[in-house]
Amino acid sequence: MRGISSGSRVVFVQNGDFRAEAQRIESGAGETYHSQKYSMQVMDRLATQTSLAAVLCIDAVDPHDEILPTGVRCIGLENIWSHKRPFAPVIAVLEKLAPTHLVLRVPSVEVLSWARARHVRTLPSFADSF
Repeated sequence: MRGISSGSRVVFVQNGDFRAEAQRIESGAGETYHSQKYSMQVMDRLATQTSLAAVLCIDAVDPHDEILPTGVRCIGLENIWSHKRPFAPVIAVLEKLAPTHLVLRVPSVEVLSWARARHVRTLPSFADSF
């Protein structure tokens, strides 16, 4: 993982509930999409190689902020869409986390602008299924 050092603070912003999916896979249930377990293992590796590896989920089953046994910090926000500015709660959490690297897996000009203004290295990764 080039460009990532032990002092890096990596945050993923995404849909879904990472904590719930990690618990489901840990219990032996299958993947809900191809290579899901692999992508979760990448987060586990990041947690051992950086000062912060966090997943900020914008539509969690319930609000939470906890560190999984693997070291990945999971933060779940529920129903950001009920806010006048839906990504304001996301940015508030990002301000506290102070990431050096951001993987943005949901389209948000507001979050991209925030990251650019703070010189946070950002990988926009928008995908959809057809």
